[in-house]
Amino acid sequence: MSNVGKNTFFTIIGIIQSLAFVDLMRISLDNITIVTVGDSITFQFCLDNWILIMHSVLGFLIIIRLFTTMLFAVEDYTHFVLRLYELFLIFLIGALEFYLFDALKVNDNHEFDFRTFYFRFLVIAIFTLVGYLIAFVNVLRNKDLVNYKTEFWLQLLNNIGGVVILIIGQVIVLACDVSGTLLLAIAILSAGIVFTNILISRKYSMQQNPGEGGK
Repeated sequence: MSNVGKNTFFTIIGIIQSLAFVDLMRISLDNITIVTVGDSITFQFCLDNWILIMHSVLGFLIIIRLFTTMLFAVEDYTHFVLRLYELFLIFLIGALEFYLFDALKVNDNHEFDFRTFYFRFLVIAIFTLVGYLIAFVNVLRNKDLVNYKTEFWLQLLNNIGGVVILIIGQVIVLACDVSGTLLLAIAILSAGIVFTNILISRKYSMQQNPGEGGK
């Protein structure tokens, strides 16, 4: 029964995340302007386009991070039965991804409303940080874990990264004026943090003792 629950969970995750990925690609490709001059075809990239492309990369990394988080979380449980709570959580995460990606476009003035994007990014970051805090507390409560020290530092780094992302998002949302160059640099920094988090989590994903995840 646990394997059936896991397989169903993985299938639903795959469908929801695939739909989110398609939505991200559709919006991102719409931001690339194709100009035809005679027989030649060129792609127009203004500064806003590059900013949008970098934020699209950030969005893709967010998909990967959320996807791996859900997979690793389920793998930590020896006995897993799909419940309504997990099902709701998957759809909530998918809805938040669509909510974020919808901001990856220019307005009527051909400007990228970055404050809207980072405000929505903050919503995801808050949910993520809450999850990290819960995981950190669970690690502190289970000091008999085989690799407790590794888990401790992993969850600590996750929380530090989450706090940094929250600070970045709040600064962007509340800032009076942000130049295009700075906005691009912040997007690259945020993408770097998320990518590093993916690599670290992939290498040191949480490994609990059999049956401990169900406690």
